[in-house]
Amino acid sequence: MAAAVSVSYNGKLKISETLDITGAEDPIVTYTVGISEDTVSNASSSVPKVTKSWIAEDLALDGSGDLELDLTALADGPSGTVDMDGLVVQFLKIVNPVGNDDLVVDEAALTPYLIWGGSGDVVSIPGGSEMTIAHKDGMAAVSATVKLVQFAGGIDQTFSIIIVAGPVTA
Repeated sequence: MAAAVSVSYNGKLKISETLDITGAEDPIVTYTVGISEDTVSNASSSVPKVTKSWIAEDLALDGSGDLELDLTALADGPSGTVDMDGLVVQFLKIVNPVGNDDLVVDEAALTPYLIWGGSGDVVSIPGGSEMTIAHKDGMAAVSATVKLVQFAGGIDQTFSIIIVAGPVTA
């Protein structure tokens, strides 16, 4: 298991648009939306505090195009097997490579972990796309009854995922 965990993220989206306006003094307009850049770690002063991470490159869906990921038994990561029992998923990044079918991320039928925050929430990530989410608070802790995330897509396709978790916050 990792001795220290730190996450840096930038949730901003910055768009510059050059307007087609004759005689405009400055035709470039910049829009910025999203949360500010931040770094969190397992330091006692960090909010949220993160204590465990798990990374999987080329995680494979099975022969029927499905995968149930058990957050209490995440195997084969760089840090070995990781158990997130009692922790909350704080950060999640999923990369679905170009050429893949849509990757549907959903709650599992039994012992579901509501990875998107609410019951019935489903996200479909097209091939060649990625999704990053930062949960600051309010998520449930992983437990024996709240632990499975369901993935569905093309038969035998692979994707990459990073999960970072820490103690429950308000």
